[in-house]
Amino acid sequence: MTINVSTFELLVKPIAPRSPIPVPFQGVARRVVQGYFLTITNLFREDIRFSFRFRSSAPTPDNLDRRLSQNNVNLLYDIAGDNLPLENIFALPPGLFSANYSLIGSFTLPSRQTATVQLLPNLTDSLLRNPNPDFEIRGFVELSIPFTFRNGRIQPQTNQNVPVLLQPEIRGTFLPNDLSTENIDFDQINYSLVTASGQGENEVAPAGFSGLSLSDDLVMAVMENLESGSFPIDSFSEENQVNQLSSLVANLGQIEPTAENLTQVSELLARMNIPIVMQPRQ
Repeated sequence: MTINVSTFELLVKPIAPRSPIPVPFQGVARRVVQGYFLTITNLFREDIRFSFRFRSSAPTPDNLDRRLSQNNVNLLYDIAGDNLPLENIFALPPGLFSANYSLIGSFTLPSRQTATVQLLPNLTDSLLRNPNPDFEIRGFVELSIPFTFRNGRIQPQTNQNVPVLLQPEIRGTFLPNDLSTENIDFDQINYSLVTASGQGENEVAPAGFSGLSLSDDLVMAVMENLESGSFPIDSFSEENQVNQLSSLVANLGQIEPTAENLTQVSELLARMNIPIVMQPRQ
């Protein structure tokens, strides 16, 4: 089962319009670089692989710089002081399964350990040098526990709900508009966000046959036909087909990223006419 965690907002833009400000005082209209941080603790007695899905609406009017994609953001996690990219990151554009741009990634958090998950603007040189940057993305975050492949079978990671501590927050840095100045002044701000549940300790139900919006018969048929090359796409009901496919892709996409697992997932998605290919990171 997926739980909603919180909203998020990414920014690289001036904190105020500069046009009404007299030129000698325009320095006060600095720019802010703002990112999202989620501190998560695995209170379960076993190591658990968590999946994080960031959803944002399509910008209006459309703007490449304001889409949520792997080109303009960094999605990282840190358990013991070393920032690493989330594993098995992939994107879903609007129109495929929903009206949102989605970025999905996962990692395994050991029992009783704490990590931060970070969604940050990709600070390219052109973005930093832009005299009037307008990078602004907002949306919400979902947390789930995907199933796994064990002994050639799709299985839940555990049969129990997993307790977690969640603390989302926004962290921002204020920068001068002219980075070439000798006296660069930095200020920082951070503030906590309210969790969707209104509490810090939450429980996440693991995905499995009951966690997906799929019938047991359909899941079994998928498993039995992985080798045969056929997939019973007609078994989806028209009314729920989009939600079912979205749940299946999101969960399949977050398994342990071994070469064998990713090959099986890619073959399954190809049979469903979903243009996603997964490969182990080089």
